[in-house]
Amino acid sequence: MTSICSIIIVTHNRADDLAKALASLGKCAQIEACELIVVENSEETEKSRTVVEAFTGAQSVRYFTTDDRSLAKSRNLGARAAQGQLLCFFDDDMRFGAQTLAAYIAGAEKYGEGHFFGGPLVANAEVSPAFWLRSHLPPSALGFGLGEAEKAVTEASFLGGNCCFFREMLLAIGGFPEYLGTTENYPALAEETVLQSRLIAKGHSGIYLPEATVMHGVPADNCSRSFALHRSYRLGLSQTLIRHVEENLPAPKRAPMWMLRNWAELKLLIGLKKLLSRPQEQIFPDEIAREHQRGVFDGLKYLRKLNLVARYGPTNGLDSQANG
Repeated sequence: MTSICSIIIVTHNRADDLAKALASLGKCAQIEACELIVVENSEETEKSRTVVEAFTGAQSVRYFTTDDRSLAKSRNLGARAAQGQLLCFFDDDMRFGAQTLAAYIAGAEKYGEGHFFGGPLVANAEVSPAFWLRSHLPPSALGFGLGEAEKAVTEASFLGGNCCFFREMLLAIGGFPEYLGTTENYPALAEETVLQSRLIAKGHSGIYLPEATVMHGVPADNCSRSFALHRSYRLGLSQTLIRHVEENLPAPKRAPMWMLRNWAELKLLIGLKKLLSRPQEQIFPDEIAREHQRGVFDGLKYLRKLNLVARYGPTNGLDSQANG
């Protein structure tokens, strides 16, 4: 019997988190109608394998390993292997509402193909971030929601750790773009955002399902100044890759002079504020801008070094295995 829904979770040497996620998943309504696929993309596999093989709640359970550290490629591996019509993607450190799976299955039946789905995330943080940090932290640390009613969305809104797609539609669009998502080469972001943007450009619609809730435990480190700075770097890198690959723009041979000038001005401004003993909240926006600019420089470097514009971009399908 082919399952109506395949749950795909990518994990990276986090067997303890995975065990808690699966324990929560096992309490979801309609889990028995679903297939569970776990993809481990680290060298440590035995602990995760043991956790997965102990899970008995789903209709079927499969475990895959890959040497490729790419999150997008790992998600696509799970998508190609899935037998369900519907693919639910979750992170390995989530907890689930009792109706999360049922909400996705009901939403798919109600709206049909041509739609994709996402739900809210409740962030349970170990510490409350400083006010001046909050605007620089991601929804995974602060929480995400679009209200208490189902609604159509017209822009890429859903988080990669809680989203749902029809399998054929996902594979036809090329899956998660594989130049994004954390890789061995660079720590890019936003593969789920670009995927949704590509779907919307093809005429598909997003549907927000308020009962498809996940809970995310947020460690103190993910509400810190250093985390926000590193995220700004990743955003600068990712936005640079996205702009060039999605618009098919060749990478410049060198960074423009105005970028170099901005970089020098930011470093000078930060040094001056520190010399004048300005408070951290006054220095921080300039540090955020500096890290974003550093990410842009590295994005240009990787575009040239790895020839990303020629290798990637919107495609008509993942590969010959798409319908296998």
